[in-house]
Amino acid sequence: MLTKYLNIKFDREGSRAECTPAILAKSVAAIVLMDTKLLGTRILNQSALAPRINLPLAMVKKAWIILSDDYQLIDAKPGRGTTFVGSLSYERMQRLEKLIKNDANCAYPALLDKKLPQLVDPSFKVRLWRAMNTHVDLPVTQQQQRIIDGMLPALAKLTGSKLNCAIADNEVYYTDDYAKLITDCCMMFTPSKSTVVLLTPVSAETYHAIVSAKRKPLFLTQTALAAMMDELEMHCRNGLIMGMVVIGMMGPYLINDSDYKAAWKRLTGLRMIYNFEIMLDDRFAGMLQVPGFRDIIESIGSQVIFIYRISIHETLYDANVIAADADHIGRLAKRLAGKGELLAPAIAFALLRLVKQYLSRSMDLNGHPPLDAIITAARNKLLEPEIFIRQHISNQQGYLFYLEPENGRFPRDIYRKLKAANIHVIHPDTFMYGSKYTRGIIISVLSSQIVRQVERDIEKLISTLKNYIKK
Repeated sequence: MLTKYLNIKFDREGSRAECTPAILAKSVAAIVLMDTKLLGTRILNQSALAPRINLPLAMVKKAWIILSDDYQLIDAKPGRGTTFVGSLSYERMQRLEKLIKNDANCAYPALLDKKLPQLVDPSFKVRLWRAMNTHVDLPVTQQQQRIIDGMLPALAKLTGSKLNCAIADNEVYYTDDYAKLITDCCMMFTPSKSTVVLLTPVSAETYHAIVSAKRKPLFLTQTALAAMMDELEMHCRNGLIMGMVVIGMMGPYLINDSDYKAAWKRLTGLRMIYNFEIMLDDRFAGMLQVPGFRDIIESIGSQVIFIYRISIHETLYDANVIAADADHIGRLAKRLAGKGELLAPAIAFALLRLVKQYLSRSMDLNGHPPLDAIITAARNKLLEPEIFIRQHISNQQGYLFYLEPENGRFPRDIYRKLKAANIHVIHPDTFMYGSKYTRGIIISVLSSQIVRQVERDIEKLISTLKNYIKK
């Protein structure tokens, strides 16, 4: 298909004689934007492609380097050939269009602001496509089901495998609106105008969902777990109406401290005395194995409301599952079903099929290689210059890193300066950290699944930041 498109273009324009590697790369990128069905497909090897499009092999090789390094549009794997990347987010498509329009040979910006990995295993794309077509072959009456038959039992098994404990079918539910789910939980399970304590950093989406429920979010000022528990107990004793404690899994500072078991014991003890809810929010979608997390929630019972995304893949990302005691779930399910806040049927049927495949251990639910190597490389690269506070970096297992200068501070317009340098990092409004995390910036290392590319992006970031740190 790519060969056909290129020949049509060059034959129509008669431009082969003026073609350069940059023009060829630009043409290929434009074709992919025009026909996104090419994403995830295998590309003919260079030596076979060159004669078919009547261009020199050397030119094709140089064009492929531009497509890989600048456009980040192709992925070469030893023994598996070269393929186009699995998917493109709307944001990345916009940047690609801008890059094509301006200059095909300019350096691709350092993308350290991604929320979802873009490269997907082609075999996962095929399975997803097949799963998405499941509902088409069903009778109309089944296509219109509000709760897909077999969904809750499958989700109960999936949740039980995550938590390493038995979960009943009536202790889980699902929805497509994460923010509304948080708001509903606050409204239904906490007293009116009560306080929701944010034990760890949370996304701005979570923060504003709590505010929408007319509950007051409260960040603790302490960072050590024991000190946080002391501060929490002080608030309880001083008469603060405590509705819920939220332990978020999206930002840095996950609960992996050596004292987490003692802290968890104190937290559940305070809950018994002051009767507040505990919510665990696993936004990593099982992508990473977070040390200690399984131990923390092994006795979930009726003490904890557990919310997680099933997959971090962009098509399945809106599938949220909540696990709690049957009474909580029964009340919530009635509210969600009444308002129609469930997954679209096509997504739901696909999800059920993929979850069953996951439970049979025949596949994962995210469709991308493990990110451990990327995270480790990023951590090592960030620790090298010794200009950032080390504990913020070394304690992080997730794909987000909080960077704060060891000595000095960033200027207030650091985000504008980085954007001018063609470096895109996470905007401060994306996450809520409380007053103790306001002096740094946040980056994501999901920009690529190629270690060297992430390292180059971080090197460019560090080189730029060094010029702006004020003593």
